[in-house]
Amino acid sequence: MRLKRLLEEYERLTVDLGKWWKYPPDKVMAFVYWTQRQIPPTDTAKRARAWEDIKRQLTAQFPPPSGQAGSEDEHPLDKLAGRAMSDPEPDFSNGKEPDA
Repeated sequence: MRLKRLLEEYERLTVDLGKWWKYPPDKVMAFVYWTQRQIPPTDTAKRARAWEDIKRQLTAQFPPPSGQAGSEDEHPLDKLAGRAMSDPEPDFSNGKEPDA
């Protein structure tokens, strides 16, 4: 009984990095930092930069399938990349990235 609960908890906490795009950003970040025996940054800007770095490495090693749900184009984690979570959506209407 205890072993079963332990295995269920393990499955709940771990992330299959080969399918990282299927998990919420906080879960992926927490798992990656946990494997390094570290704690993810709490500062929003640092967290967004850390996610961008992790995402870049994961995309290089385990690219998401294109054209399927969870592909890089549709990934909810893209909303965090390069900006703070509480920042408004940047305006790309002129075709260029806005100045920070």
